[in-house]
Amino acid sequence: MGWDPVPWAVLGGYHSAETLRLLAHMAGNQNEGIFGPGDLKVRQYDVPGAGVLVATGAAVILNRATSMADQSYAGRMPTEDNVAVAATSGTARSDMVIARVEDPNMADQGYSPPPNPTQGPYIFTRLLPNVGSAAVATPKAARAYLASQNMNAIPLAGITRGASIGTVINSNITDLRAVANPRQQPDLLTVNPGAVYSVTGAWADWFGFWDVDVPAWASRVILSARLHGVRIDRLSTTQNGTAYGQVRVAIGTSFTQGAAYDADAIKETTTARLSLGAGENLVLPVAMRGTTQRIRIQGTKLSGTKNIYVDASSYAEVDVRFLEAAA
Repeated sequence: MGWDPVPWAVLGGYHSAETLRLLAHMAGNQNEGIFGPGDLKVRQYDVPGAGVLVATGAAVILNRATSMADQSYAGRMPTEDNVAVAATSGTARSDMVIARVEDPNMADQGYSPPPNPTQGPYIFTRLLPNVGSAAVATPKAARAYLASQNMNAIPLAGITRGASIGTVINSNITDLRAVANPRQQPDLLTVNPGAVYSVTGAWADWFGFWDVDVPAWASRVILSARLHGVRIDRLSTTQNGTAYGQVRVAIGTSFTQGAAYDADAIKETTTARLSLGAGENLVLPVAMRGTTQRIRIQGTKLSGTKNIYVDASSYAEVDVRFLEAAA
């Protein structure tokens, strides 16, 4: 027959389900997953018991049925869901909580029509029991498992417990969600200090600071700092000396791990310059989102007989990348 007879959106025409699923597929950028970082998050009961709660949210789910390429489903769950989880027996077990579209119109999926075909339901929170620990190890592994089962579904969480356990607590739950179309906001901050900033002991700011606006949707930030032309001076005229310490990047009250520098190997008779760096992928506290936060490069000098500082011949850059990710 060629084309669907009525493309989106011709006035008065009947638009097929296939065309609507194509729109969902395009809106999802051919990806699947949750819409926002907090959507469909799985957690224990307020009083731990034999089940879990699934937060409200929305998702886009690929249609994996035969001959249904370039189609996706979009669904929303406006109220919290409750999923029962059976106790483990004499051995450990890994289960998977999923959101699944059960479309009876897909012949190879094997689902029966609901009592009221016009009202559904066609999408459910389901528990797949005993899928194996490898299937719930990572979000990627979980998505691959569901694809291998030809399911129109996305993973929400893995639940792994030891033998003979009836309740589920948060430490048993592995978050397997992924944002379908995560937003990113990259920026590159640079500075060339016009004055001398030295590090002589505890953590101190280097290179000044930058005030940045944190997007309200950002749940993580990748900070990566590169410092060039950091100067090492020996204090004594009779020895080469040493300097040992760390560098880190701060945003608000959150910090990357300290990256060590060690000038023991620098055997200069006067001065030397070197490059340092630090970085990490950090979770952004909820209180920081949608606010203005200060980014700083910080350093320490923990030991040694050399001075370490930056001056007008030094240069620093900080890559800042805000991410929307499951949180």
